[in-house]
Amino acid sequence: MLRAVGKIQSMWRRWKACQRMPSASQRITFVCDIFKGAAMPNVNRFGGCDPFIECRIVRGDPTYLLRGDVDKAPLLTAQTDVKRNDMAPNWNQRLTLPDLIYENDLYVQLVLWDYNLMRNHPVGHVALPLERALGGHGLRHPDRPLTFSTLPGCEEIVLNATVSAGFSFWDEYRHRLVVVAGSWLPKVKMLGTISSYVEAQVLNCDPRKVSSAECLWSSRTRVVSDNVDPNYDQEFDFVLSCDPSLLWLQLVLWDSNSDGPDVPIGHSVVKMSQANQASSAGDLMNHQVRLEELPDRHVAADLSRAKLTIRLGCEPVSSMP
Repeated sequence: MLRAVGKIQSMWRRWKACQRMPSASQRITFVCDIFKGAAMPNVNRFGGCDPFIECRIVRGDPTYLLRGDVDKAPLLTAQTDVKRNDMAPNWNQRLTLPDLIYENDLYVQLVLWDYNLMRNHPVGHVALPLERALGGHGLRHPDRPLTFSTLPGCEEIVLNATVSAGFSFWDEYRHRLVVVAGSWLPKVKMLGTISSYVEAQVLNCDPRKVSSAECLWSSRTRVVSDNVDPNYDQEFDFVLSCDPSLLWLQLVLWDSNSDGPDVPIGHSVVKMSQANQASSAGDLMNHQVRLEELPDRHVAADLSRAKLTIRLGCEPVSSMP
């Protein structure tokens, strides 16, 4: 019963978060999902197109400026992969533009480019106010069809190209992690003990399934020598601008060796969205997590009873003053 209530409360918080807009001067990560395009124009000498999309954040409406102002550096920019000779490209690609301060008079500009080995050629663009772009934030199907228009001052071409895109944002979240203690750690030294520390990493996917997980933050505790039940009692405070539901916390137990390289003994992996379900913002939840073998690495150590005790919580960073 309590688990069902907690799940309902978590869903309610996520739904409420999806209904709001950023506050003035709030720092966010702007998220642009580019799905698929259609009716790419024949712009190459022998026909065809090698399209890619650039997502730009600019100040002021660039719609009627010369060449759409694409020659001027934007505030932020990111681009998709190039689709070679593809008139109906399917990108399905997420672009993230971090450290954006939400203000009035900001526009999202999508520029359709034709890739060229010597110099890329801008084909068309579409621009809309940032507030309007984020109007679909939180919808189940946020993608919308956008039609490109030709760039003022460029060669006039018949342009019917479209792209489906979705826009959203991530708050900056302040995370607090306390590595409290370990218990029943394996006796890996000759004298039947362990000198250990815990390395904490926040990753963008589950490291048990993906070996190339990107590390977004990492730190480590102090070493506690010769103790199978160590008290680390170390707190970490860090800010990340991304969706907490996409983050994984990996805790790696290391054996510290004074006369040789340190050895990773085992790890525990926690999905941060599950661990952060505190009763209110700023609260920390207690967790006991079991240690297990690291993928593709076998160490002769008994981890059957080994555990780590941690406390974890997060809250959105308030708007800038």
